[in-house]
Amino acid sequence: MSFIGYSLENPTTESQFLFRELGIVWRVSTSSDLIEVVKNQIVLGKRTLIICSNIQLYEELLGACPENTITLVVLGDESYSQKVLRSVQRHKSICSILRQYGLRSAKTLTVARETIGLLSDSFPKRFNPLQIFKLFLIGLKSKRQIKKWQRLPKRIMILPLGYTNKFSESFLTFARSIFEVSEAPNSSLLQYCMIGKAHRHNSYSFHGNSGQLQRQVLLDKYRGLQDSDIQESNDRWNGFDDSPLSGFTYVESMAHSIFTLCPPGYTNADTFRYYEALICGSQPVEVDFTLSQMGSADFRPDNQSEVGVCPRLKLIMSGIERVRDFLNEELTLEI
Repeated sequence: MSFIGYSLENPTTESQFLFRELGIVWRVSTSSDLIEVVKNQIVLGKRTLIICSNIQLYEELLGACPENTITLVVLGDESYSQKVLRSVQRHKSICSILRQYGLRSAKTLTVARETIGLLSDSFPKRFNPLQIFKLFLIGLKSKRQIKKWQRLPKRIMILPLGYTNKFSESFLTFARSIFEVSEAPNSSLLQYCMIGKAHRHNSYSFHGNSGQLQRQVLLDKYRGLQDSDIQESNDRWNGFDDSPLSGFTYVESMAHSIFTLCPPGYTNADTFRYYEALICGSQPVEVDFTLSQMGSADFRPDNQSEVGVCPRLKLIMSGIERVRDFLNEELTLEI
């Protein structure tokens, strides 16, 4: 079953994941046309699925729609923006929400223990303790916002972050060039998984930006190993420009590595790299806790050190099934 997700914006970097794994077809619309869609959906006894990454573009639309007629997909809210939260709180047209980035905040004891651990790991390296304090302040802000999200009187479902459009393109190019793979236009990449299909001559892989402190600390532990492929860029690299760290080499490196380092992003524990590594058949290596979020990512096993690639993929696919069930339920109006 597929779902039409209406948006005032052009498809974002994860639109292929939404389509291939969740069956959400991104349809660009104008505000006036979308109000008519909502009215027609009400006649059919259905809610309208709206996808947004810039909530400010939707203020007028959400204010004009009748109460409880919208299921909203919120993309890219890595730092739990106050603007997004206020908008969701204000508009009664929003009945339910699907959002990326989880709402699992850490207990105070966990925050203290992990802060001490990060201090220990970063000493006596080049890291300034003030960087840890800065992450701590960012994390406190994120934790406060997470608690506000948890108190919202609306149904919320967390979306797996998934993979980027460019990864999808690069992965399929790599798979075709190496293994002569053919695939349907809408086939799932999570179900494909490259376990046992490539020679893994590297222990560890990482292609990307060195980023914030927790990322740097993790990379420092593996940098310089002879059988690892760790390449960093100091630019705002997304892995898919014309630089030597290209999309193809990004995929190729993970497909040829036993492990892939998946440090946190600028704020959040969840990263595209985690899901992309699994598709390439490489075991992700993550930190247990992200200080800048003061929480942990969803769709992860309880004991990460003892769980391989296949069980992790099954856990994600189970989560995707729950999302699809949520959509089936929420897009039907209670008459």
